[in-house]
Amino acid sequence: MNGVMEALTDDSIYVIGICGMGGVGKTTMVKEVAKKAEEKKMFDKIMMSRGTRIKILTAGRILVILDDVWKRLGLNDIGIPCGDHYKGCKIVMTSRSEDVCIGMDRDKNFKVGVLSEKEAWNLFKEMAGISNGSTSHPTDLQLTQMAVVKECGGLLIAIVTVWRALRCKRKPSWDSALEQMRKSMVKNITEVGEKVFKPPKLSYNYLETQRIYPGVLSSLLKLEELYVGTTFQQCCKVEESKEGAKAIIDELASLSNLVALDIALVNITFWPRGLVVEKVKKFNIVVGVTDFDYILDPCYSLSNLLELQVQNVSDIIETSLNLLLKGTEILDVNSRTKGLKILCDLVDEDGFECLTKLSL
Repeated sequence: MNGVMEALTDDSIYVIGICGMGGVGKTTMVKEVAKKAEEKKMFDKIMMSRGTRIKILTAGRILVILDDVWKRLGLNDIGIPCGDHYKGCKIVMTSRSEDVCIGMDRDKNFKVGVLSEKEAWNLFKEMAGISNGSTSHPTDLQLTQMAVVKECGGLLIAIVTVWRALRCKRKPSWDSALEQMRKSMVKNITEVGEKVFKPPKLSYNYLETQRIYPGVLSSLLKLEELYVGTTFQQCCKVEESKEGAKAIIDELASLSNLVALDIALVNITFWPRGLVVEKVKKFNIVVGVTDFDYILDPCYSLSNLLELQVQNVSDIIETSLNLLLKGTEILDVNSRTKGLKILCDLVDEDGFECLTKLSL
């Protein structure tokens, strides 16, 4: 963070990029940067946005923070003047993609990585109020806590979330959490009434798992990315498991903040009614395909694939999947689907502007 603060004082630097994987603390960092900049009165106005349009109406020194940028933005296009013609404005942006930062012509770029084991434990001690002297001969509880922190893989958000879930709990709860994290699976820990996950693959904004338990998805209200691949399709191979899988899938309707989704479902009846798809910008969605031998694992390189084997176009409308057609790059639908002729009517006048491949 000190490097970012120094860059803000450099008159030759206008755009500062901060990149790193989800959960490493980029948002936390820029919030702290904004706080310190305000305390030091470095700017006349500080504005923060998640990449949406900003209109700067005031003159003077202005700091604009764009958090969680997913694609290259033309700063002038979204209302942010910058460069030599407007030297009073500085931009700090965060992104999970270094390519996005590079594409926005940043003057200075900072990579945020995971914490080292020592840094992670020091952070935990600070949150828990544990003095350095008390860990020279750690208690059994502290040894378990050290192990839990290690399992967090250096992810800031993982450490914070685990601490919030277990801070008032006794050693048996910590032991249970540690055991579950070592098994690399998500599970509802009844002792704490919270969800503990196996980082770094799992975090509050980022969930990957080959085994999902009831009540987990519906509790992750701030979840933004979900990569489950063919997990549910595999569950449905056993007839007795279908009902339970359907109940878990329906929990997706609680995830109103999803922006990335990788999922394959055995048929359209399993699609979660009520799922808000308008915010989903990156996706691989496959419905109705039963042969998944070629794609068993979650896919993190999302190509905006929509593969729908349905009987009627009305199924697409009823599930609101038609709202994704405008951003779909690869579309695969069954040529025998009834009402296929009206597919073009399901997008606006610009049509399938992103479509690069169509299979019928």
